[in-house]
Amino acid sequence: MTDGAEVNTQNTNPLAADEDNDSLNDFGEIAAGTNPKNPDTDGDGVTDGIEVQSGTDPLVRDDDGFPLALVGYWPLDVDLQAAVGQGHGEERGSSPVAYGEGKFDGALLLDGIDQYVEIDPDKESLFDFTGGPGFTVSAWFTVNSFSKSWQCLVAKGEGNRWRVHRRGDGPNLTGNGGNADVSNGGISVDDGEWHHAALVSTAGEGVTLYIDGEVEGTSGAPAVQNNDMPVMIGENPDARNRTWDGLVDDLAMWARPLSEEEVMQIWNGGDGASIGQLTGQGGPAKPLFSITEVAYLKGAGGSPDKVQLTWNSKANVTYAVESSSDLETWEEAVDGQESGGTETSFTLTLDNLAPGQLYIRVRQE
Repeated sequence: MTDGAEVNTQNTNPLAADEDNDSLNDFGEIAAGTNPKNPDTDGDGVTDGIEVQSGTDPLVRDDDGFPLALVGYWPLDVDLQAAVGQGHGEERGSSPVAYGEGKFDGALLLDGIDQYVEIDPDKESLFDFTGGPGFTVSAWFTVNSFSKSWQCLVAKGEGNRWRVHRRGDGPNLTGNGGNADVSNGGISVDDGEWHHAALVSTAGEGVTLYIDGEVEGTSGAPAVQNNDMPVMIGENPDARNRTWDGLVDDLAMWARPLSEEEVMQIWNGGDGASIGQLTGQGGPAKPLFSITEVAYLKGAGGSPDKVQLTWNSKANVTYAVESSSDLETWEEAVDGQESGGTETSFTLTLDNLAPGQLYIRVRQE
């Protein structure tokens, strides 16, 4: 775009290729229809450059749910190729990496000796989350053994770079999303079973590490820093010899903080939902834990109205049903509702309720 066009037609700065610093140059913004003076044209908290890069619409606010700002997704079923993004992995170590039975199909198996995966160093900038709304790292994993201090599941580096790793010599994980390792909740993960970790860093607010759908720990508002090191799976690029011993599956990274509800969708009551399934990128279909049917039953002869809820469920577990008029204060309608198998129903009586909206949720106990 010529300087004349910038000055006379587009009103952009001919001395700056990317005037709003959103990783999409001014000419690219004009072509995409975005505002070259506004890094986030649709105001959804994700910059125009990241939206174009991840295939979402920078002119539509929150247009694609889970895929929004997904900058990397590695199913790790049989290889190290990225299903989303260009950051393909390369194995490192004295012996080839292996693949085992995963949470979803296959999974990467690391030996804890010297094996790890290095994401293409030329794509390092994809995982530089400084200056954005935040980021999320999500992965399923098992621990064969904790044999080294601070063994690393996935990392960009030390200090206020980001990482998810073993907490010292303990049986649990911690993580850094730009403000020290989160506090210790004490959820042990060294039992050989599948676990899920989600590190969520929200600019200006704080950092949360979820383990198996529960908050493992938090820390204060992040000040995320970057380095020129590649992301590593099973190793820390800034502090070596912290290689992982176990399986890693369905690794994903977003250039935005996921909500608690989105983390819960991935956890899916422990059954898990693959990122491929949630984003439409493929993957084995497992039913999400959700309310599948709502029936309003009008009361007759002066009896109160009722609402019947049905949700997909698991055998031998119990559920609680809660209601709220404002999404802040919740009242328990039933506790210890036994599962009906793959599907469970409960009828809520709408008695002595003021007119207005009513919100109902189901919680697995």
